[in-house]
Amino acid sequence: MQTAGDGGGSTACVLCRTPIPVGAKICTACKSSQSRTWRGVERTASGIAVIGTVVPLLVGAFTFAALVFDVHRPSIELLPVLCGAESIKVAAFNNGTGAGVVGLDGFDVVRDAEKKTNEPGFNVRIEQKDANGGTPADRMLMKPGEAVLISLIARLGDNSAPFPRRLDSQQCIFELSFHVYGFGSVSARQPRRMECNCPQ
Repeated sequence: MQTAGDGGGSTACVLCRTPIPVGAKICTACKSSQSRTWRGVERTASGIAVIGTVVPLLVGAFTFAALVFDVHRPSIELLPVLCGAESIKVAAFNNGTGAGVVGLDGFDVVRDAEKKTNEPGFNVRIEQKDANGGTPADRMLMKPGEAVLISLIARLGDNSAPFPRRLDSQQCIFELSFHVYGFGSVSARQPRRMECNCPQ
C-alpha cells in the first residue's frame, strides 16, 4: 500500500503493517528491517532461536519420561529346576528391555518346619562359567532377552561341599532368597524367594 502525500508517500511495514515513509529501511513501530535480505536473515535467526528453545525441551521431556517410566527395565523371572546334592539349578529369564543383576541373598535349610543354622564356613554362591572354568560370585548380570541356567554351589571355607540331604522320614526344604535390580535410577531392588526339596 503506497499513498501519495507531502513527504513522498508512505507504505506499510512488511512485518507489522504500520504506515512508514517510502524508502525507510527500518520500521519506526516494530524496528524490523524492510530490506528483503535482512528479513530473510531475521526469519532464519528466529527459526534457529525457536529450534534452540524447543529441542532442549523435547530432550528434557524424553529424559524425564525415561526416568519416570523406567523404559529400560529388566523383568527377570526365576524358577528352581533341580535341587541336587552337588548343585542347585535355577532357570532365569530376562524378558525386560534392560539389563539386570541377579544376586543371591540367602540360603536356609528347613527341617521339619524348623530353620537350621548352617555350619560355620558353609556358604552358597553363584557359579559363573567362563573360559577359566567356574568362579563363585554373589551376583550375575543378565542382558535383555537372555535365558540362563544359574548353578548354585556350596562351599565350606575354600573347598566345594555337598548340599544337605533329607533324612528318611524328615521333611526338608531349601529356602533361597534372591534380589533383582536394574541400572535405571528408578529401578528398585526386588526380592525373590523360592523353595525346593532337599535331595535324598
